[in-house]
Amino acid sequence: MLNENIKTYRKQKGYTQETLAQELNVVRQTVSKWEKGYSVPDAVMLERMAELFEVSVGDLLGDEMKNEVQQADLEKISAQLAVLNNQLARELGRKRKIRKFFKTLFIIIIFVIALSVLAVSLFLVKTDSLVSESVDCEVEDKLDEAISDAIMNKSKGYLGECPTENHLVYGIEENDDTVTVYLYEQFNSFGFENGFFIPVGGHASPAVYKFKCTENSFEFIDSKYPQDGSLYGKSIKKMFPFKYERRALDGPTDNERDVMWFNTVTQAQRYLEKIGRKATVCEYGDIEHRLLEDCGISTEVSNQMLDLMPNYDFQIGNHEVIEEGKRFVYQTDYDRKGDCITFTKFEYDSGNVVEFTAVDGSNGKVLNNVPRPDKAEYIMGSIVSSSNNHNPTTVVSYIE
Repeated sequence: MLNENIKTYRKQKGYTQETLAQELNVVRQTVSKWEKGYSVPDAVMLERMAELFEVSVGDLLGDEMKNEVQQADLEKISAQLAVLNNQLARELGRKRKIRKFFKTLFIIIIFVIALSVLAVSLFLVKTDSLVSESVDCEVEDKLDEAISDAIMNKSKGYLGECPTENHLVYGIEENDDTVTVYLYEQFNSFGFENGFFIPVGGHASPAVYKFKCTENSFEFIDSKYPQDGSLYGKSIKKMFPFKYERRALDGPTDNERDVMWFNTVTQAQRYLEKIGRKATVCEYGDIEHRLLEDCGISTEVSNQMLDLMPNYDFQIGNHEVIEEGKRFVYQTDYDRKGDCITFTKFEYDSGNVVEFTAVDGSNGKVLNNVPRPDKAEYIMGSIVSSSNNHNPTTVVSYIE
């Protein structure tokens, strides 16, 4: 079955549900639903998973579905050929009309072309400089600041305590008092996990922003994003002018990603300095993640824990949360000898335990005979090699 194959190949590659979700730009709950059989990925997601797992789509779907997949592929190709033939016929008809038009209005067309070339040249000069030549650097900085503020304001509600943003501007169009910005935006929200400061939420996507320009200030109007799955490419082509289309489809280059990560780390470091905290800033995949299942806990019991203790991690370790101005640690641990899973909430500064639950690792039942400790010991994690080949691991430590 597809759901079992996804889970099997994911474990063979050493991915957690969280890391696989990051690779596919979906949330972890989506991967969990696939593996439980509550939903299925679309064709694009199947191809991306097959590439990650280094198997064919047929292997991922299962032997009994290979013939159906091959037949579906043939039908898809036939449909695409039919569309192309129709487009070609329309294109030939359009060219015949254009040739006839040239014969009758040749002089007018030459004049229009000359004006068009001049207009396009002036537009490209303005686009390459991000703003028109009459706009000074101060206005350019205000537009950049307005983009940053818009990304931050639209991204409120993510987990974590330190929001960061990056953006790449592909081009700008001005129409009266409206400014349209074609860009790539990236948002990350950092939080403490197992003693490391890592992105615990965020998104990245091409986008189109509109601003109202008044007296060298920019007021955000709205934004548009491409659709997910198989409609992603088509929606980008509708949103972006042709000259920015390729960049939007390809996304940032490796060098641009490195620069964006450096900027992200810099923002995270500033936050650490502000709160006077020493921590290592790194990516999610750079630190070890040990699931309950890796400790021998059955999948059934592990899934029960997600419902029983929703505020805690589904893996061994902890994360920190600021509640009413006070920092708490939610920590999950496993006593292999006693086959006991413990969930402990304690104050970060004092270590005083404010909540404690012990669960039988064999059946998922709460153990009432385990006393609550007064103090808790913070679990520290460790660095591992990253499997994120397209974005080299970068670990940066902030030293007080």
